[in-house]
Order: sequence, then C-alpha cells, then structure tokens
Amino acid sequence: MRRTLSLLLFCVVNSCSFVSFSQEDTITKNVLKASGCHNLSISFATLTPDYLCDGYRPGRPTEFDYANKGFSGALCISYKYQFSHRAYIGFTETIEQQYGDWLDNEIPGGNVFDLQTTVKGAFVRTCYTTAADFTWDYAAEGVWRVYMVAGAGVTYEFETDQYNPGYYNQGYQNGVNHYGPMRVNNNKAHFNGYYAPLGFSAGGKLCYFFEFGFGYRGVFNTGLSYRFNNSRSTGK
Repeated sequence: MRRTLSLLLFCVVNSCSFVSFSQEDTITKNVLKASGCHNLSISFATLTPDYLCDGYRPGRPTEFDYANKGFSGALCISYKYQFSHRAYIGFTETIEQQYGDWLDNEIPGGNVFDLQTTVKGAFVRTCYTTAADFTWDYAAEGVWRVYMVAGAGVTYEFETDQYNPGYYNQGYQNGVNHYGPMRVNNNKAHFNGYYAPLGFSAGGKLCYFFEFGFGYRGVFNTGLSYRFNNSRSTGK
C-alpha cells in the first residue's frame, strides 16, 4: 500500500511539473513571437508641416512666401522591428511634391494689417524626409492595436522658383535685372519631427492603420502594413 501511494505521489508531482513547464514554454514562445516581428508599411499622409507652414516667417506673422498650392500629401514607407512586447523601433522615408504661386509680399510702413501681395512667379518643390521612429502599444487585443508614435529626422527640399515674365521685366535697371536669374533653385534641409498620440491598427499579418498627429507623417496618416516574423520567432 505504501509503495502504491509513493508511486501515485511521484506521478502527480511529475505531471504538475510537466504542465508548469509546458505553460512556461508556451508563454516564452508567445513572448518571443511577439518581440521578434518585423513590419513594413506604406501610407499616405496629409497636412504635413512642409505644406502647412511653408514660407512662414516668424518675425512677420501675416506673411507667407507661397500660396494657392494644390492638394498635397506625402507618400510614407516605414519599417519597424518589435523588440519587446509593446515597443518597436524603425525608420520612415517620405516623399512629397508641392507646387503653387510664388509671392511678393510688402508691408508698407511696417503695418502688418496693410499686407500687399503680388504673384511674382511659380514654384515646384519635392521634399524627402528620412527619420527614426519609436512606437509604443497602449493596448493589443486580438486583431486590434492602439498605440502612439514619436520620431525625428531631416527633410531635404529641392525647389525651383521661376518669375513670371511680366513681373521679371520690372526688375531691369541699366540693362541689369536686380532679381537675378529668371529661374532659380532654392534647395535646403531642415529638422523635422513626428508625434502621433493616437494610432489604431486592425488585422493579422496584413493590417489597416490610421494615425492622428503632427509632423512628417502628417496630421492624418493612413495605410497598410504587413507583419512577418524572423527565424527566432518562428523557431526555425
């Protein structure tokens, strides 16, 4: 009888150990799976800083150098790696094209309420942004995710400005035009950032997402992302 009870106790203890080990192994695999994923996404961003604040001069708050720009948006391509259960790091590349009127603004006597604007030409600009991103999941349940994104990078602007012939002809003095060349390049680079306090994602491997924020990925950013695992997360 004592031998039977000892054998039974031995089986129960080992069974519990096996179940515990299996649960821990499952949890470990799930964590590895969650923290070993790559994401590629493509999206369209509207109302970027280069569109909203284009030509703004802080010292002259009513003056903008450009106007009548066509509807503009940035194409965004992003990659991110999930290095923990909630956190991701990655990078974003964006491209945006803009065009519109090139303005001549005058403020007679320094009176900002007497702004006089003349269209002196047209401009065409292409903006490229390269930036690093950090993403944090507030919550993830099934196919749904709620998250935030923050990032920083550099935007390169390649711009061509061209005077209207009628305006340009007014600049001649003694055979020399003080406006300079009729067609000029105005290329520059500047810091750019992005902060989206609220983002939503729905789907499995293929997800639809929407972000609300401000920066190089626009005020509204929406698109598709594809999620795949590396060899570590799949156990290969």
